[in-house]
Amino acid sequence: VAKSYAYSTAKDTLTLKLRADVKFHDGTPVDSAAVKASLNRGLTLPGSTVKAQLAPITAIDTPDASTVVLHLAPNQGAGLARALGTNAGAIINPAVIAAGTDLGLAPPANAGSGPYLLQSLVPTQKFTFVRAPGKYWDASRGRAARIENTILVTDTDRVNAVQTGQSDITYVTTGAAAANEKTIAAASGGSLKFLNHQINTTWSLIFNPTNTDLNLRRSLQASVDRDAIIKSLLPGVCVASHTLIPKTGEGYSPSTAAKFNQKPNPAKAKQLMSKAQNKNVSILTVATHDFLNPMAQLTQQLLKDAGAGNVTIEGLPSTGLLNARINASQNYELEANATFPAVDAVSVFRQTLLSGPKAYPADQLATLNAQMAQLDDPATTAAQRQKIYDSINTAVLDQATIIPLCTIANPYLYNAKIVGIQQMAWLWYGNFDPSTLAITK
Repeated sequence: VAKSYAYSTAKDTLTLKLRADVKFHDGTPVDSAAVKASLNRGLTLPGSTVKAQLAPITAIDTPDASTVVLHLAPNQGAGLARALGTNAGAIINPAVIAAGTDLGLAPPANAGSGPYLLQSLVPTQKFTFVRAPGKYWDASRGRAARIENTILVTDTDRVNAVQTGQSDITYVTTGAAAANEKTIAAASGGSLKFLNHQINTTWSLIFNPTNTDLNLRRSLQASVDRDAIIKSLLPGVCVASHTLIPKTGEGYSPSTAAKFNQKPNPAKAKQLMSKAQNKNVSILTVATHDFLNPMAQLTQQLLKDAGAGNVTIEGLPSTGLLNARINASQNYELEANATFPAVDAVSVFRQTLLSGPKAYPADQLATLNAQMAQLDDPATTAAQRQKIYDSINTAVLDQATIIPLCTIANPYLYNAKIVGIQQMAWLWYGNFDPSTLAITK
C-alpha cells in the first residue's frame, strides 16, 4: 500500500507515502495510523515472528494520514524497505488489533484489505479463498471469484489432478516429474501449458569447518561435477550454481562465479585428500528427500573415489529434524542440505554462515560481522555492497566450507485457460501469489 519510500539524507529515517484508495474490508481506510498500529504490534507482541525484521525501528511518526516516518537505530535499516514487503509489513485493521483477536485461529473478515477473504480451512488438506466484496484498488488482482488450494503430497497426484481437470495449476518437485510435465503439456494439444520458474534455493554441500580440514573440503570441491549431478538427479529443475547466492538473488558475485566455475578434477581431488588429517566423514541428510538423499549417496561415492576413509550417511526423517540435529550437535562433518533464500543478502549470510556450525573460516568471523554491519547500514553504497558480496562469497568458496551445486526451479503444469500467470508476484522464497490468476470461459 506504499506508493513510495525514501531514506533521509542522514539515513536515520525511512519515510513511506501511502496510497489513498486502500480500505479494510469493513470500509475503514488503510492509513498511517493503521500502519503504525500494525508495526507496533509486530515489535511488541509476545512471540512475534517479525520482531527481528522490524528491530531497526526506534519510533514511528504519522504527520498525516498518508505519511509514515520510521525512525531508525544508528547505522541500521538498509533492508527494512524490503522486509516491509513481506509478512513483516502486513497491515491489520486497528479495530481487530484493539479487540485482541487471535488471528492465527480465526481471522475476522475485516482484519485485512486484500483482494480475497479466507472462506474455509481444513489443515493439511484444503483452504479456500473467495473474492472480497467491493472494487479492489489493483485491477490486476482479485479477478477469479474463488481460489481453492488442495494439498496433495505426491507429484503424481498433483499432475493427475491437472490432467483430469480437478485442478487448474500445480507444481512438482523432481526432475523426472518436471520432464513428465513438459511431455504432458506438449501432448495435450494446447489444453495444458508448462512453466519453469527459477527461484533462489540452492542445493549445497555444507561442511562443519570445526571437524574438517581445508584439504578434505577442497578435495570434494574438486570432485564435484555439477552438470552430471543435475543430469542424473534433477534434469530441467536445477541450474548449476557456483556461488553462495545464485545469479537471481541479491548478493550474487559474478567475480566469484567466474573464479570457481571449474571443471571436476579427480586427480587433484585425490592429491588433496591424501593430505587431509581426518579422512572420515559423516554426512547428514533427509532420508526421504527426492534429491537430498541421492545427493548424499553420490557425495559419499565421490569422497570414497578421492580416497576418503569411513564415509557414512545419517538420514533424518525431515528437513526440520535435520536442521534441529545440526543445531543440537556438532558431531558430524558434512550436510547435504539447501542454502535457503531470504528477504535480503544479509539474512542469507546470517542464516547460512552464522548459525549452527558457522560455515565460515573461524579466523575471519570478526571481519564477517563487520561486513554485516556495513550491509545493515543504509549509508553503504551499492558499489560498497558489491565489494562485500564479492568478499563473502569468495571467502566461503576459497575455504570450501560450502559447495553450492545447483539452484532449483519450480516447474508448473497448468490449464491453458489460466491467465495472469506471468503477472504473479513470485515471492523471494519461491512460493507464488495467485491473486492475479483468472480463468477464461
